[in-house]
Amino acid sequence: MQLATFVFCTIIVKDSCNMTKIFFCGDIINRFSDHGFIGQKLESFIKDADYAIGNFEGTLFYEGMEGVGMVQRPSTLAVLRNAGFDLLLLANNHIGDYGKDGFTHTLREIDK
Repeated sequence: MQLATFVFCTIIVKDSCNMTKIFFCGDIINRFSDHGFIGQKLESFIKDADYAIGNFEGTLFYEGMEGVGMVQRPSTLAVLRNAGFDLLLLANNHIGDYGKDGFTHTLREIDK
């Protein structure tokens, strides 16, 4: 079973005095694992960047959720923080799968 898929790129921005490395990745989906789902090689790319940005596809699981949609394991945020992510994007087609409550819960947990 595949736990997670990442499509990513690293952009290096240079000016006369500085160089900034920005790591971008598309949809981050972790529906099954409560453990590290990011491999060491990929994590080294993320940590090597000055800024790491990814699309958090879906809402974060919470007790009492009803319905069917894209849901992330509660441990996902800790794994992403430990891997070095600085910014998670929520503008995607699954952030509203569990309505306002799902969105609000996800946002509150990211802000912790």
